[in-house]
Amino acid sequence: MTKYSLKRWGILIFAGYMALALMACTNSDEKDTKTTTKATKKTTAEETTAANEEVTTATEVATLETQAAETTAAQVETEENDDLSTTALYPGTYTDADDNSVTISDNGDGTFAVNLSIFRLASIDGVGTENADGLVVEGVDPSENPITILFSTDGTTATAEVIDSTWEYLANGSSFNFTKN
Repeated sequence: MTKYSLKRWGILIFAGYMALALMACTNSDEKDTKTTTKATKKTTAEETTAANEEVTTATEVATLETQAAETTAAQVETEENDDLSTTALYPGTYTDADDNSVTISDNGDGTFAVNLSIFRLASIDGVGTENADGLVVEGVDPSENPITILFSTDGTTATAEVIDSTWEYLANGSSFNFTKN
């Protein structure tokens, strides 16, 4: 039982004892009996109403406190998930069986330094920013033209897909699958 329900029961029990005490002390006179009964009913009704108001107020306060706690918990969870996606999910070194690799490090400003090394073909350095699809890496291809690569990961496996390139050796749609070391 909560402290509010215990208080309510205490008030009701007290009101009951008061009613019994008042009835025991009444005269046999009908007028006094009627007056006492009316007073007891009025007192009991007032105390019950007051107890109900306290319970209602306590319930409203408890509801507001619960909502505030749930909101705070949701904010903390969101912040933890945000931290996971930006500080723990991407950084690291990823490799594949063909000696291709991706190295990602957190710049500390919401961006990531990315190096994609494709064995005997290219080494591309770029800056990654996170969006809903993953990490969008803007860099320069070996012929000095801009290139955009989408890097996505679940924390253990990753894919790097070329989404905007003019370099003939890395066409749009080219992709590489990696495993995090």
